[in-house]
Amino acid sequence: MPADYEVASSADSDDDKKCYIFEARQKKLSSPQLAPTNPNQEKPTSPSLKGLDAQLSSICASNGKRSYEEFMQSSSYFPVTLYITAVGDGSLAADISDKARERLESILTKIPKEQQTSIECGGGLVPLKLRVFVANSEDAKAVGDYIKDHASVVLFSSFAKIYRCNLLMIVWLQIPAAVVVLCREVFITLRCEGGLDMKDSSVADRLRKQAKTRAVKLVRDLILQAKDLSLPMLRGHSGPLGPSSILEPLLPNYVSAKGEGFWSDSTGKKFVIFSAKNKFNQSPAVAPASPRLSPPSPPD
Repeated sequence: MPADYEVASSADSDDDKKCYIFEARQKKLSSPQLAPTNPNQEKPTSPSLKGLDAQLSSICASNGKRSYEEFMQSSSYFPVTLYITAVGDGSLAADISDKARERLESILTKIPKEQQTSIECGGGLVPLKLRVFVANSEDAKAVGDYIKDHASVVLFSSFAKIYRCNLLMIVWLQIPAAVVVLCREVFITLRCEGGLDMKDSSVADRLRKQAKTRAVKLVRDLILQAKDLSLPMLRGHSGPLGPSSILEPLLPNYVSAKGEGFWSDSTGKKFVIFSAKNKFNQSPAVAPASPRLSPPSPPD
């Protein structure tokens, strides 16, 4: 970059969007002979800014927009909070209702293809079956209630007499656990074209599926970064919340490096941004109707 220019970044945000604006500030020229003699002469442009402008222009052109600001203003966001679990080695307890058993068995056996993954362990690939839910869904509630109902809080009274304080410990009634929680809240938002009708249930379902696929990749890569996390823990041999105690503290920094920035909702909650796939950004093209052919004229 030429010495006469510097690049500064600043955040410009409103209630719904956050983007980064890059600007060039020209330094004062100390030598009078270096100043341009012609006042109408065009000032030099930083090469890095040229590259940035070209990149933004490419993004705008591919989305049919004239400027990056127009592209950002025309974008809409589809936020979703996800609850990520894995299938453990344990079996469901016998003391649950038939309705709860039916739902939990469906959760543990009917696993979508995109949520079946594998991780490197011991020099080879080990299969890992994940289940990703919207955090406020009935499936997520069923898993949370099952875990809560099969934990016992123990008070160590002898410790309390000696040190005059209570020592509480959660004892899991099932080890290995049947279902293991990896991350209780993963905030993801998909950036889409503003013309997309997100109230359409089929569109919303496809976007949620896309967000879940993103979350599977995020968590799979995050597991590889967690040195203290072992395969037995992922299988539920340290209880249903063992992996989440390791993965959740690592999650914020990891998603900030992998995403495309953050978007905040009206409550100030931050969602990591990912661009929706192109097939969701554009309305499907409608093929023009074929012209009607006139019947051939009878010969004279």
